[in-house]
Amino acid sequence: MPESPNTSEQRAYFPAGLFDPRYFFAFGDYYRRWFENAAKASQEILEITSSRWQKELAVWSKFAECRDPKEFAECQRKLADEFAAQIREDVPRVGQSIALVWTNPAEPRREAA
Repeated sequence: MPESPNTSEQRAYFPAGLFDPRYFFAFGDYYRRWFENAAKASQEILEITSSRWQKELAVWSKFAECRDPKEFAECQRKLADEFAAQIREDVPRVGQSIALVWTNPAEPRREAA
């Protein structure tokens, strides 16, 4: 039977990836910061999505209160304006959170004002 091409001698010369334990301990702080920033961005997105979902569910009860098409159109216009304003506020927050994930962890942190 032929010898396996992956002998221990060959593996010793194989370049290690970034997740090799030696590299992980050497750059552990970088990984920690990246995961912290990713968790913060994920939490921010989750909060915004949850808030928006609750507001969208409340829309149906507001629509049910409308008694004629004119009232329904006015209600729809007001809600669209509210959602647009909320999106204008949320987009920069999400953008900053995502940008923070991809910043260089060696640089000092700049908190959003």
